Amino acid sequence: MPKLRAEATHYSINDRTKAKSPTHYIDLGDFATKVAAAPVNADLKSASTKLRQAIDDMVLAKATGSDRTHVSALSVAYPHNTEDWVGHYEKLYDAISFTKGIGADWRLFLGLYGAMSAADQVPPVLSAGGNSRSFSTAGRSPDNPDAAFVNASLEEPALLDFSVDGDDVFELSATLVVPDQPDDPTEYIYIGEVGRFQLEQEGNYELSWPGTNSMITSTEADYLLRMGGWFMDREGKKMLSFADYQPPESDEVIQLFLFTTIDEEGFGKVHTILEDSGQDLPDGSAVAATPASSSLELEAGGKLWPVYYSEVWAAAEEAWQSQYLFDPEGYILIPENGVEGIGIEFTQAHEGRYSLELQASDFMGNFSEVLEYNVDVPADKPDAPVANQYVSTLEFTGKNQAGLAALAAGIDLEFPGWMYVLWVTDEAGGAVLQQADSLSGGWTDVPSELIDSDGNTRFLWAETTGGSRYFRLIKR
Repeated sequence: MPKLRAEATHYSINDRTKAKSPTHYIDLGDFATKVAAAPVNADLKSASTKLRQAIDDMVLAKATGSDRTHVSALSVAYPHNTEDWVGHYEKLYDAISFTKGIGADWRLFLGLYGAMSAADQVPPVLSAGGNSRSFSTAGRSPDNPDAAFVNASLEEPALLDFSVDGDDVFELSATLVVPDQPDDPTEYIYIGEVGRFQLEQEGNYELSWPGTNSMITSTEADYLLRMGGWFMDREGKKMLSFADYQPPESDEVIQLFLFTTIDEEGFGKVHTILEDSGQDLPDGSAVAATPASSSLELEAGGKLWPVYYSEVWAAAEEAWQSQYLFDPEGYILIPENGVEGIGIEFTQAHEGRYSLELQASDFMGNFSEVLEYNVDVPADKPDAPVANQYVSTLEFTGKNQAGLAALAAGIDLEFPGWMYVLWVTDEAGGAVLQQADSLSGGWTDVPSELIDSDGNTRFLWAETTGGSRYFRLIKR
């Protein structure tokens, strides 16, 4: 069920801060179709098939566009993040007649699913591979950033190898990031995704990035601006970007979602504009608003600013805080033919040093820690050979050569108040023992001097006083 829910069509981007995250709403007919085709029992298959047919009979008309012809156009609440759902939506949902009548069983299902979600908070683990470990930041601190840089360009893409551990891995996101002040990186500006991929299984992968990102220009401009955005598909052909628009001779600034398409040669266009209706909610008690299809026409002489997501370190709170920003001088003028004169191009990024952040997620929406690589994009060569790759690609290179050893734990009556954890090193393949107080995070390496050995067996003695403690083996 978590896999089918994750792969169903999602609805409702209620504001910019949620654009990158799975939403609480999915297409019910699409989900029913996926359940009917899954290896479930005959009763559930039959019920799902009948549900999809009933929805199709009920819907009188729908507009799906060319990319979502499979959807039913009926959404249903199916939260993936229980904590957020309980805090903002659960009481409202329980107050509607649906959950008290025909939807009572669905409400019970959501409660059981929420309990399952709360019980699975262990995220996937990303580890840098041997070929790219020297220019990753894994195991390095900001005070000792001794990692090298790898070049990335259309002429010579960067190759990043890494491994993914987690039996329910789902997706991998690769995002281009630049520190606002490289010497004092208290703010990181997310230029946008350069790749989004489905992970079919845990194991070893290689990401190829040709140093590119999405750019925007117009027939009125002789320059390219970073467009950025987030992929809507896994083929690197459709993106969602943020922009602010100011009509000519007006002080009003309108927040927009821009949907763009990219062709095989890296060129694209804006095909849909939505207004971010969440910026000014007329009902102060509302918890969200959905972007609305817009009749807005971009007028000649108007200004369009690309908008970027950033994270800023707040020293007082000792936490990263998100915000959105734009360059006041970084805009394009709308040409005479409006949106038709705006060009999107996936081309080599501006010269400079960047971070490329990889992050994996599982079916429950748990996100791995970020695996960061240092990359250097050289100056663009106008006479360089025509590239055969404009977007990132991901290749599965095989399962881990050696599986992690099983950890065994127990007590010895001769040593009351102590427990042991042991494993066989031949099966661990150079893994490191880590410990934490909870499964939700905070893993730290167990100091090697605390680990004893007997032949090819390693073991740790730990006191049983205090609260719970968890152990795991991890490869880097």
